Amino acid sequence: MNAENTLKANRKCANILRDYLQEKQQDDDFEKFDCVRLNETLCHFYVDLRKGDGERYKASSLESIRHGINRYLKAPPHSKTFDIVKDSPFNDSNANFKAVLAESKRFGLGDVEHFPVINEVDRETLYTSMYLSSTTPTGLANKVQFDIRLYFAEEELKICTAKDELTKNHRESDKELVSGVMPESPGSVYCPVASYENYIRRLHPSNDRLWQKPLDSFSTEADVWYCNMPLGEKKLSTFMSELSKKCKLSIVYTNHSIRATGATVLSQNMYGSAQIMAVTGHKSVQSLTTYQRVDTNEKIKMGKTISDNLVQRAVIASNHTCNRSKSDDSGSFMEQIQDIDIGDIPYHQQVVVRKLSHLSC
Repeated sequence: MNAENTLKANRKCANILRDYLQEKQQDDDFEKFDCVRLNETLCHFYVDLRKGDGERYKASSLESIRHGINRYLKAPPHSKTFDIVKDSPFNDSNANFKAVLAESKRFGLGDVEHFPVINEVDRETLYTSMYLSSTTPTGLANKVQFDIRLYFAEEELKICTAKDELTKNHRESDKELVSGVMPESPGSVYCPVASYENYIRRLHPSNDRLWQKPLDSFSTEADVWYCNMPLGEKKLSTFMSELSKKCKLSIVYTNHSIRATGATVLSQNMYGSAQIMAVTGHKSVQSLTTYQRVDTNEKIKMGKTISDNLVQRAVIASNHTCNRSKSDDSGSFMEQIQDIDIGDIPYHQQVVVRKLSHLSC
């Protein structure tokens, strides 16, 4: 599946170059270009590259597009032996690319964007809103999709498991070992399994797609709540951002935010990286860290821990210094007493000095 996704991403990058050439009314069959012509084409392409709305791409997106085109050309059926990123015939285009990259960073488009975790207040707003209510087709579909993305840490909903797969006991021999589990919450109106089972029962029987368009008008007693029409890819890709706007959340979240939320909640509840990776499917701890966030309250607690530790040590050090000072003063005083010539002081004070001298011995 990962290889298929990579090929799809490569074709998408290649189509960006193809669309650019078509817009310029040039030959778009760039797969047949030699190095000289392709280098010249890329020189202009990198400089002119913009989104559909005319906005500049982020630095990370520019990198992805260039590497995607490179992989596309090197893969079958084209199987090019040259490399547009590393080889010297492409020095000019790569010099332009670096200049464009630097310019995008000057425009503030070079920072890596970490997807925000959905905070507790917004999560409560979501689950108590009409847009995640299990009593309507739209609300039920939204809740089930959110639950699946959260519990199974699905970045994209390409494969959806059947009912028996969701509730079965996974054995050691199962091939699908990287997966979350969506447990029941008996008696709760928010039970994810109950919502899923209700949703499955309401789907249009003539359509085998899991995500179907909700009916505009419905009866709560009706068996079918959905049209014989699947939801489009765009609708799925903008799921969380649209939900954020409708529910008036504090910020507009993305689908990645749901995945980040699941990983962060597990981390906050003391699950180890290996356990979390078994759910999210991350291949390394380093890639997992981008989904584990420390919220403001945790940072305050961490700051207090540091402060308390410093204060505690400072108090101990201060007490130690004070006690040592008292001890030093006492010792010095006793030494002074012992050095006194008893005959140099009045008789009525000699008794006190003798007692103090005796205590110091």
